[in-house]
Amino acid sequence: MRRLAIIDLASGQQPMFNEDGSIAIVFNGEIYNYHELRDLLQNAGHRFSTQSDTEAIVHLYEEFAPRVWHASMDVRHRDMGPA
Repeated sequence: MRRLAIIDLASGQQPMFNEDGSIAIVFNGEIYNYHELRDLLQNAGHRFSTQSDTEAIVHLYEEFAPRVWHASMDVRHRDMGPA
């Protein structure tokens, strides 16, 4: 598979995985604020193996998806009462 890789040409190969290989991504796009996101995620304990903006998405999913999923389930199962 060939893709346009502008950031981190040397190690930005895809698919890209999280630390334990349980989450993968193939992405064709650009994350403009990935430096800030990377700092946030590294401060939360995530380890990056590349300088690629795509790797930030894997770690964002790993960090925030469980909370987003649980919050959405809470909203769907909440008794809204009579309209």
